[in-house]
Amino acid sequence: MKKRVLSLAIAVLLTFTTIPTQAAEIKLTEYEEAVEESVTETGALEEVPVEQEDTSETNSAEEITDAAPVQETEASAEEIQTEEQNVIVQAMEENGVVVQAEEGETGESVNVVKVGETEYASFADAMKAANKASENVTMTILADIVDTDTDTGTFSYSNADTALNIDLNGKTVHVKQFTVEAGTVTFEDKNPADENYFSKVTVNAGGKAVLKSACLGVEDKNAEAVEVSGTFEMSDGRIAGELYPHQGANVSIEGGYVRKLFLDLSPEKVKVVLTGGKFGSFTKRYGQDVSYAALLQAGYGYKTDGNWIKYNDMDNTSPRYNLIVEKCEKHQFMETGWCENCNYQCPHTSMTQKTVTCPDCGMSWAVESQKDGNEITYYSSLKEAFEKAPDGSTLTLLKDINDNWAVCEIKRNFIVNMGTYSINVLRIYIRTTGALTFTGEKKISQSIIIEGYGQLNLPDDWTGTIKDVYVGNRNSKFSMKKGIVEELGLGTTRLNISGGTFKRIKNFFDSGIPVCNLLESGYVFKQENQAVEYNTEIPGGNSLYNVTVEKCEEHRDKDGNNLCDFCNQGFTACVQTTDKDGNTANYSGLQGAFNEAQDDATVKLLADIPARTENTAYIVDKKQLTLDLDNRTISGNGISATNGANLIITGNGIVAGTVAFDSTSQGTLENGRFGSVISNNPGKTLQNLLLEGYAYRHYGDSNAWETDITETSIDKVEVRQAPIRQLDIICAVGELTYGYSADGQQYIQVDATMQGQYEPDIADYQWYKVDENGAETLVNGAVNKMFSIPEGLLAGEHTYRVHVICDGYTAKVQTTITVSKAASTVTTAPAAKELTYTGQNQELVIAGDTSDGELVYSLEKEGTYTSDIPTGNAAQEYTVWYKVKGDSNHNDSASASVKATISYLTTDAVATLADTNKGENGWYTGTVIIQAPEGFTISSTLDGTYAENFTTDVSGENTYYLRQNDSGYTTDAKTIPVKIDTDKPVVGRISMSTHYQVGWYLSNKDIQITQRVKDNTSGPDHVTYTLTPAADAEGTIGTNPASGIAEVDADGSAIITVSKKFKGKIEITPYDKAGNAGDTVTFEKMATEDEAPDLKLTDSFTDDWYTTEQTVHVSARDTFSGLYKITYTVDGGKEQTLFEAKTDYDDPMVTDEKEVSFRTQEGTHTYAITAMDNAWNSTTKEITIHQDTQAPTKPTLTIGEAATDTTVTLQAMAEDEASGVKEYILREASGQIPVQISPDGLFALTGLTSDTEYIFTVTAEDNVGFVSEESDVFSVKTRKIPLTNALVTVTNADKVYNSTAQTPDVEVSVNGVVLSTDQYVVSYAQNQHVVSYAQNQHVVSCAQNQHVVSYAQNQTAVTAPTRAGTYTIIVTASENGDYEGTASSQMTYVIAKKTITAKLDGTLEKTYDGTADVLESQKLTVHLNGVESGDEVTATVETYIYNNTNVKDANTITGSGILLTGADAENYQLAETKASVSAKILPLDLSAAEVTLGATLTANGKTQTQTVEKVTLNGTVLTADDYEITGNQAMTAGNYVLTVEGKNNYIGKVSKAYVLLAADTSTPDADNNRSQNVQTGDTAPIEWMLLLIALGAAGIGMMLARKRKE
Repeated sequence: MKKRVLSLAIAVLLTFTTIPTQAAEIKLTEYEEAVEESVTETGALEEVPVEQEDTSETNSAEEITDAAPVQETEASAEEIQTEEQNVIVQAMEENGVVVQAEEGETGESVNVVKVGETEYASFADAMKAANKASENVTMTILADIVDTDTDTGTFSYSNADTALNIDLNGKTVHVKQFTVEAGTVTFEDKNPADENYFSKVTVNAGGKAVLKSACLGVEDKNAEAVEVSGTFEMSDGRIAGELYPHQGANVSIEGGYVRKLFLDLSPEKVKVVLTGGKFGSFTKRYGQDVSYAALLQAGYGYKTDGNWIKYNDMDNTSPRYNLIVEKCEKHQFMETGWCENCNYQCPHTSMTQKTVTCPDCGMSWAVESQKDGNEITYYSSLKEAFEKAPDGSTLTLLKDINDNWAVCEIKRNFIVNMGTYSINVLRIYIRTTGALTFTGEKKISQSIIIEGYGQLNLPDDWTGTIKDVYVGNRNSKFSMKKGIVEELGLGTTRLNISGGTFKRIKNFFDSGIPVCNLLESGYVFKQENQAVEYNTEIPGGNSLYNVTVEKCEEHRDKDGNNLCDFCNQGFTACVQTTDKDGNTANYSGLQGAFNEAQDDATVKLLADIPARTENTAYIVDKKQLTLDLDNRTISGNGISATNGANLIITGNGIVAGTVAFDSTSQGTLENGRFGSVISNNPGKTLQNLLLEGYAYRHYGDSNAWETDITETSIDKVEVRQAPIRQLDIICAVGELTYGYSADGQQYIQVDATMQGQYEPDIADYQWYKVDENGAETLVNGAVNKMFSIPEGLLAGEHTYRVHVICDGYTAKVQTTITVSKAASTVTTAPAAKELTYTGQNQELVIAGDTSDGELVYSLEKEGTYTSDIPTGNAAQEYTVWYKVKGDSNHNDSASASVKATISYLTTDAVATLADTNKGENGWYTGTVIIQAPEGFTISSTLDGTYAENFTTDVSGENTYYLRQNDSGYTTDAKTIPVKIDTDKPVVGRISMSTHYQVGWYLSNKDIQITQRVKDNTSGPDHVTYTLTPAADAEGTIGTNPASGIAEVDADGSAIITVSKKFKGKIEITPYDKAGNAGDTVTFEKMATEDEAPDLKLTDSFTDDWYTTEQTVHVSARDTFSGLYKITYTVDGGKEQTLFEAKTDYDDPMVTDEKEVSFRTQEGTHTYAITAMDNAWNSTTKEITIHQDTQAPTKPTLTIGEAATDTTVTLQAMAEDEASGVKEYILREASGQIPVQISPDGLFALTGLTSDTEYIFTVTAEDNVGFVSEESDVFSVKTRKIPLTNALVTVTNADKVYNSTAQTPDVEVSVNGVVLSTDQYVVSYAQNQHVVSYAQNQHVVSCAQNQHVVSYAQNQTAVTAPTRAGTYTIIVTASENGDYEGTASSQMTYVIAKKTITAKLDGTLEKTYDGTADVLESQKLTVHLNGVESGDEVTATVETYIYNNTNVKDANTITGSGILLTGADAENYQLAETKASVSAKILPLDLSAAEVTLGATLTANGKTQTQTVEKVTLNGTVLTADDYEITGNQAMTAGNYVLTVEGKNNYIGKVSKAYVLLAADTSTPDADNNRSQNVQTGDTAPIEWMLLLIALGAAGIGMMLARKRKE
């Protein structure tokens, strides 16, 4: 309690002393909060001096007095204020050590920690002692300790040979970090309190921490309270934050409470064992595979809310909360025989083959086994059955197998009948000799792995699911007919699968596996009902997903080889698809074609299509297809278009079943016959499915046309061309307005477009009037194409429909005409009335009139119009709007308006104020009476009660209305000003230049009081004050007046000054401008004085060094205000208190005289001692003391300059904060080096032996003769002899690449001495890759005194350099030799590239194409001669070319720009970068050439030659050198054949028929002549024609015979 009161007082004092020297201001509400906080902390009200601002009328003087105002000090008090702040900061600073021990009234400090029997003033000193202890010690905490500074608040325990027991003793230790580096630290609390704790603890790898009964960490689940890399044991106590085991941690918990256990690593890296304890939460890092169940020791489990958590549920590693670990005394067995709470397994010792269930755990048998009808054997688990049942047994499951940790190994042949039971084990291995066959329908939840020659069979009676199957190698067997395998892993490329479903098939090879290798012949994989092609591969390292194995029923052939693309079997095509690019494919079935066809493809029937085997409809799903029936029939249930499909049916065939379109699909029926048609798409009716001009016509008996179809289905119909293709309606009707006159030009006409054998004149017509419900009314006599509009139609829309009938088919079309409404007019407009305000409603206008509807009114243009005349009662101008509301044949008129006014009465008469309650300066102190003038009554509101006067309490402008007594007319609002102030002024903030101490408001200056006065009405005016001397002997008002007045300034403040030598009471009363007095404020105790205390130092000190601790004695005296405190500082540092008077507000005590003392510190320090009285007058005296009572610190030794083979420089360091270090003494353990002395601690040692270890220690002596303890042993080892200047000689260095290791001979010497090979290592560097080798190619691994070399080039280890290149020879000292470093002399040697030759190979001939290009189809390759065996070297050729384009001259192909590639290409060079090979060009066959003849010849009795205009082959016109012509000469008329035969670059022949025409003298145009002869009946030309026909036939016969012969 004392600590809390002291803390509160210090906090308040800090508030005072941080206020600026001007008057500080704190509101009364802040004072109330401070008092409330004081009550909360201490349980009793403590007076808190603050400023006060009165916000109420009723504050008494006593209340304001209790709310004591804050004092302010002037410039002379700044030093004192700073000292006060220093005291507070020292007490509250977060980064320093705060000792909150209970203190005596003298303020003497108390030790905070005890180690063994020794007490220490700081935790740091106590930890030093604990780390030096030679035996186990106990540390007892005597006071709360807080040190969170990064530099001073970090502590560690590293005493590996001892143990430290820390007893918190009911106290708190809050430090930045506490680390157990080594040894054992035990935490306990033998006197626990509710809130004490020991903050963050870290246990490193070599340390151990034990928690028995204390609390570690602050209450924060996210703060790391304990981090463990070593050992941590917990039997009781509490971890208030997070327990975080790091890698290598060993944690065991048997009791206590852990707020949060955070698991970051797997169990292999962190060991946590739980046998008890409570846990706020378990969490783990995201992605870590941590099982909370694995933390439990065998036989233990978790509870929450008093209930056990199932052991297997704790494998789930999501966060867990509020857990308790307990030993499981009463097992709750599952049907597997395992305890569901702690995972204990029942041994079933009481169970026999005849026992149905285990009497101990209630487990029933899991498996029964039988072979060849022999006796049945029972097993408790599937694992046991696999291990013990005979080869060839059938294992039948008797229940679900749930054995999560069981690994089953199959080494014999078993059939497992699962029935309706499932298997959940860790894994099943089918070993080399094992075989498993499963039957049943449930799931195997884990993996089956087939190894060696193992076999797994899933027959037809297996319909279950297996999680994973992995086929180990090519000898492993796996067959499947039904069921599901979620993942099949392939370690083989061939299987025999004929059924089942696979979610994933994984290829573990680098190369691809064809899917056909996995299937039985005739079977396919299907993905989403789509078959996977026969030659599809599963790429290396990739997978095939979501496939089902089925018998291939839907064959497809895209290649035209009559083999199925899926199963490679032959089939007969019934359907052909053609995509939008013209590509075709043949199918055995229609559904397969539908499934594979892409959007916009055409599916054509090649044969009639039978019904589907499952008797369902063929499906077109989500596609846009055209079905060409091609006059063929589809049997069965028809075709369904689903999920947005668009199906066009053409080809005039038959669909025996239903053609159905779902709600999202559409299509077009161009022709054909259908069992029925259904459209469930609301936007695509049956009529919408037809092309324009087509209709449904029933087949069978009725042959009736269907026209007005409202149903969604229609049966037994053909889609045929309708008699009427189209109706076009012509509306020759202009704009019609109600009251129009009819004439012959207003008409409607329909034109019918007929098709087929039908003509328009055989159609019949009938016109109908159609009402708004669609009902038709026959228009008598309207039976022609044209219909005239009748006269007298009312305003509105009028619809006319015409029926056109032909051959029982009716077509309809309609049109709508509109008759507009006429304009309406106002016959008589409304007139405004002149009105005067009476307060009653009055009609504003005289009513108007119209004959075209109804006249309506409104007070708003866009408002609601009614037939009622608008009224008003307010005095104002009104706008009355009116318009005609038209009838059914007239429009509404536009709005018009008229203005009407109701006016107020106008008068000069005004109201007056009565004198009742009239105050000063025009103010009233009570209510005011407002009076009406003569002849009027008055009211404060327009619609209020009118009388001779009314009373108001409103200060400011008051509104009133006058009503004339005679007429009753009322005026508009008038105002009159009224000023009322009935409130007392109140005092606000009071600021005083004082401080509050020992119950008085004190100052060592004149006191200035600033009193704030508030009055929100008339305003503050002044304050009065009176001074009364205190009742004791010192009471006086000095030179101050006994009373006075202080005016309130513009800011609302009145200033009162009280001069020094005043002691007594002051009373202050505020007044406002209306003369109202406020409540008086009284301060009972106030005084000023400026006499400083008397201060004496009773000791004197010299300038010599004192080797013992000194004491300074101080005496101070003040008889007026009394002593406040005595303090001192060391070298101007933080102020320390020797004495401080009690300053409680409710029990002050004044001390006139005090003697105190304090102990001095090590070193030279100046002490400033200050005495201060309660009025803050102070006196200061200084003394300087030299004190050294301790030896220098234990020195340390470090390397000043690094050791060479003969020298080293050491640097010694020690500290002496007093007289300082005089010199350092260095000693070497072996005595080889004499004792060295150095004033600065620097020791430069020379003449040392290379590669030798020296042991040193050092001591330090200060200037008063104290010698430190000896330093820790410091070891230095000199370096080996440097190899830098060694001479390297290289011989036998000329090498050419031969794929073997090749190295030169290397010799190394130092100063003319050749080194043995065990003194160095030779390595080679090429392109920054180091390649080392062992001489004589002998490689060993780091054997002492042997030459050890390894090689690395291009990051691949080799026995020695083998690759071509230039190598730098690097000589490095051996690790175990007498030398070190690397020789600066670096030689090089070369392994030259090997020269090789290239040769071309491939297809060395092509057919003549007129170019010298080598074709890709010739597939030329390059063979390299001289490549070393096993090297990867290939070659690429930039260009290949023939030496000539002609057949005769082309004999060579040359490849140019040959480049070497491959992993070993850099080891070779080509003798030449081109190569040639003998080749040829074959002549091109021209038998397919096209021959164009020259002009037709006519017989003239001489031999004539038929010319050839050109010969064209593959678009190229041949030259005359490319062919010879024979058979092109003839004399007599007739039919002949010439032959064109290739030569040079061409071979082969082509024949061409030609005609030699008979001579004709009648006309040069033989053809025209023949035509004329035939027409005139001349028989001679006819004979010639017959002859020519005969000759032509003979010629064609000869050509065909010759062709057959060829």
